[in-house]
Amino acid sequence: MHFLRTLLTALAVSTASAKLLIDFTGGDDPSKLGHIELERYTLGDRIPPGEGGDDVFIKNEEDKSLSRPSLHYKRSAHFRRAEMRILENTLKQDHTYYVGWTFRLPHSRAGLVVFQWKKDDKYAAPAQNIPFHLEFKGHDKLSLDYTTPGGNGSDRNPVWGGDFSTGEGEEHIHSVAFAINTDNNGQGWLEFYLDGKKQTFDNGKERLENVFLFTGETRPKIGNACSRLERSEFADESC
Repeated sequence: MHFLRTLLTALAVSTASAKLLIDFTGGDDPSKLGHIELERYTLGDRIPPGEGGDDVFIKNEEDKSLSRPSLHYKRSAHFRRAEMRILENTLKQDHTYYVGWTFRLPHSRAGLVVFQWKKDDKYAAPAQNIPFHLEFKGHDKLSLDYTTPGGNGSDRNPVWGGDFSTGEGEEHIHSVAFAINTDNNGQGWLEFYLDGKKQTFDNGKERLENVFLFTGETRPKIGNACSRLERSEFADESC
């Protein structure tokens, strides 16, 4: 995964003013974006940045296919995670946030997760481990899933699905963006943009309304993670 640019803006709900929280371009130091999170096969088996060798890393490298600087995410099979954890202890309730980034993926498989809007304490009531995330459900088939709060925090259901091309050329560079409202009284909302086009959710609307997107300290995680390793038994088809 080659990460070219990201932009995260916070807009106060009651005003038209906006504050730029992150402006990152490929070639910048990763610390400007957030914290590197690397993980082996076992959940919680973390690897310090720079100690994963050629198997798992996040570092500045030129995208050789595009001849431009990028933040290169690498996660070999049987490693669980190479993600950037950003804006910890920063986001608040009752605000609207815009998160957008541009990247290229050389290939995709079912179970590959490229974005998580992640709750810090998944067990804190109401349980909601990942309010929403982007996950591939098959080769070049991307899904946006929303988690209803309660239960064990993993009641995830797809709310959008579509094609997302992967490969080496310019035509496989994509922009992804969200507008996220963190009203915590059941009136939050979400908008999703792909390559500059506002997407229509499975319910036929361009805004997913009356959702909970902030049930406790929540933050974005952008990168390359596998949701299926616990079931793969080191099979070749591990995402």
